[in-house]
Amino acid sequence: MAPAIKAFDEYPFGVSWVLEESLQRTSHALVVDGRVWLVDPVDVPEAIERATRSGRRPACSSCSTATTATAPRSPGASACRT
Repeated sequence: MAPAIKAFDEYPFGVSWVLEESLQRTSHALVVDGRVWLVDPVDVPEAIERATRSGRRPACSSCSTATTATAPRSPGASACRT
């Protein structure tokens, strides 16, 4: 089961989502030249789908080993291999 989203914020340059958990991990999707960059993505299918609507297949950047190590894998995660 995917973690619950506490907040989902949309901006002209992308989106961010915060998980409802004690760590309050935050993930981001930035759109640059039509390509979506996922930053510290926690794989919540609803958030990944919303984040990738505005660009081509995502690339991934992970600044935190905790984020990707604990993220459940789902069909949305296949676009962001770490």
